[in-house]
Amino acid sequence: MMALKVIEYGNPILKKLSKKVTNFDRELQSFIHSLLYTMKVEEGIGLAAPQVGDLRKVCVVDVTPCLHGEMPVKTCKLDSRNIPADIIMPLTMINPTYQSKSKHTVRYEEGCLSIPGVNATVERPVLITVSYQDSSGNNHQIECDGILSRCIQHEIDHLDGKLFIEYLTSRELEKHRTKLKKLRRASRDKSKN
Repeated sequence: MMALKVIEYGNPILKKLSKKVTNFDRELQSFIHSLLYTMKVEEGIGLAAPQVGDLRKVCVVDVTPCLHGEMPVKTCKLDSRNIPADIIMPLTMINPTYQSKSKHTVRYEEGCLSIPGVNATVERPVLITVSYQDSSGNNHQIECDGILSRCIQHEIDHLDGKLFIEYLTSRELEKHRTKLKKLRRASRDKSKN
């Protein structure tokens, strides 16, 4: 299997809204396998379809490498059942929709495969509840916190055409201005070829 090409900052597809998935066919299964493989090859913990040039509401998450880090997952309920987060990894989410977000927030550093070399602290809700469909079209609901919550929020943002750097203040963005300009220029050059 070949890894898909990850689109980088500056490509306009990253700012577009994804479309709801209605066909749960073999092609979708194959795409999900490619997305999971690409996430693994790129050593990411999440990847959304727009990051590989596909505007379907599909994302994959595998936070296994981070489960015992600084943001442990204390709450993980799948379809109202407590379940260890590592058991459900990797997680494929199709058509994810927030049901709730906690008012309590936490700041933590994030990065993105589409914005290589840029890491910044982002404030996000601690606990979320999200409904989604699996690769067969079955409905599920997950309630989680920790790194899993953060990663899911980051990937849903991609499906909504939003990048993590949009949460930064102008002062914080200024720190990354040179790198972002280089990425934008490189993306523009690639689109001309």
